[in-house]
Formats: sequence, C-alpha cells, structure tokens
Amino acid sequence: MYNLKPVYQKTIVAVIIALNIVINFFLRVPTPTGFISLVEVGIFLMAWLLGPKAGGVTGALTGFLIDLIAGYPQWMFFSLIIHGTEGLMIGYLNSQKQQWFTKLVSILCGGIIMISGYFISGIFLQLWNHATLKTALTIATADLFGNALQVLSGAIVALLLLPILRRALSQQTNILK
Repeated sequence: MYNLKPVYQKTIVAVIIALNIVINFFLRVPTPTGFISLVEVGIFLMAWLLGPKAGGVTGALTGFLIDLIAGYPQWMFFSLIIHGTEGLMIGYLNSQKQQWFTKLVSILCGGIIMISGYFISGIFLQLWNHATLKTALTIATADLFGNALQVLSGAIVALLLLPILRRALSQQTNILK
C-alpha cells in the first residue's frame, strides 16, 4: 500500500470512481434483473493500492452512482452496501502483505461478499415486487453466474493493471509525499 497524503489519496480515489463510472456506462452487459459491469476493477485496484478505506469508498460510491445513472435505482442502496463492504474486505485482507496468496484470498472473499449480497438482495427485491419465494429464488439463482463472471473479469483486469499503476505510483510517491 502507498502512504500518500490524504489529499492525493482522495484525488486518486475520485479519479478512479469517475473512470469506473464512465467505463461502466459504456461497457455493461444487460441481464434480466440488472447488468454485468467492470465495477470490480476500480474496487480491487483501490483496495490493493490504497487500503480498505479507499476500497470501501470506491466500491460504495461507484456501485451507488452506476445504478443511479444506469436506471436501476432499486439496486442503489444495496450496491452501496455490497460493493462498499467488498472494497473494505479486499483492502483489509490485502493490507498486511503483498503476496499472490493474499490477492487470491481477497478476490475470493470479496467475490463471496458481492455474489451473496446480490443473491440476498435479489430475493428481497423480487419478494418486494410480490413474486413467490420460488420465483424469487429462481431469478436470484440465475444471476449467480453473471455476478461470479463480473468478479472474475474485474479481478483479471485489475491484476493486469496493477503493475502499471504500482509503477506509476512508485514514480510519483517521492514527489507526492
């Protein structure tokens, strides 16, 4: 993790949130109950590079704003909590060591939080819309694959971008401290 002045950390997080929103506005795959996006890329990167707080803020704000802009307001608060918790956990698990094993554990735990959070939220929203429990479970189960794919693709893209951003931050760290 990089120990930058708070103003620089906030600036980097804000830029990543903005980039995440713009990218996800154009690159998303619709599903029957929402969409699959690359929101996890920014969450993983900020959590791995700047820690749990940055990962949590990035996840919460990105998830909330993407759902608002994309026209899925029923998911906004669920996304805020789910992706915020995901970012916090990824950053917390990765804050001690920079080894490949901690990256894998953070991906798995973050993925479990995201997938289970949207599964439970999907059931709740379907029941709120007067679906039967069987229908709600069927719809939420159908979204499991898409959510798993979203975590996996986001982790892969983040892992590919991580060395590039590490190098850029390493070069700037002496200037920014």
